[in-house]
Amino acid sequence: MGRLVRVLRGEWSKSEEGFWRFDGDPGDMEQYVLVKQNEPINSLIGLVREEFMLTPHTPLLLTYQLPPWMLMPDGPRAAPLNIVCSGDVEMMMSVHEWTSEVNLCVTYGAEAVARYGFLCRTPFRFGQRSYLGHGVSEEQHLAAINGLIGRDPFVCSETVMREIFREDEMVILYRVSFEVEKARRSLDLNAHPPPEEVVVDMSMSDDGVVPEVGRRGNAQQHIGRSNEMEGM
Repeated sequence: MGRLVRVLRGEWSKSEEGFWRFDGDPGDMEQYVLVKQNEPINSLIGLVREEFMLTPHTPLLLTYQLPPWMLMPDGPRAAPLNIVCSGDVEMMMSVHEWTSEVNLCVTYGAEAVARYGFLCRTPFRFGQRSYLGHGVSEEQHLAAINGLIGRDPFVCSETVMREIFREDEMVILYRVSFEVEKARRSLDLNAHPPPEEVVVDMSMSDDGVVPEVGRRGNAQQHIGRSNEMEGM
C-alpha cells in the first residue's frame, strides 16, 4: 500500500543570511506520485523521471525539507535532506506519517544540480585533484581554485561545451565555473592551497542520480524530538 506524495520541480536557493528556500515552477499544476513506505530508490527515481519525462542521463536530485516545527533550533537555516538511497525514501515516508507538509522536491538539469552542490559546499573531484575536503578552509579552497585557473583562463561558449559533453558530464563543468566565479570575487593573497586528499567523487551514477550532496542523517534526530514533544 502506498501514499500519494506531492512532487515539486524547481531549485533550492540560499540567502546571504543562510536561509534555504525551494523555488518551484509557478506554472506547474499539482503533481503526485504513489510511493510505498519501503519504495526502492531506483523505483522512486523511475516514477519521477516518468512524471517529468526525463531521460536516463538527465542529472537529477531528490530532496525534501522538514516542516518548520521539526526544524528547531535551525529553522529555515536547516539544509534540505537528500534522497540518495532506499533508506532515505523510508525516512521521508516516516516523516510523512507525522505531517502532510512534506513535499518531494525535484531538481534536474546539469546547471541546477551543480548549483545545489555549490550552495551546499559539497566536496567534489575534478581531474586528479579533490576540493573542499575534510579540514580545508574556504580560504584555502578558493586559493586552490585560483591556482587551478592560473593567469590564462580558457573561455569557451556554453553551446560548444554542450556539443562536446553529455548533460550528465556538464555537472562538474558547471560546478567548477561557479567555484571559479566565487574565487575571483574572493581572492585572498595570503591563503595557500591545501594539500591534495581523496574525497567524494562527483561523477554521475549509472541511473543519472548525483551522489549525496548537502546534509543527511538529521531527519531521525528531528523525528526523535517530535516524539518527545508528543509525549510531553
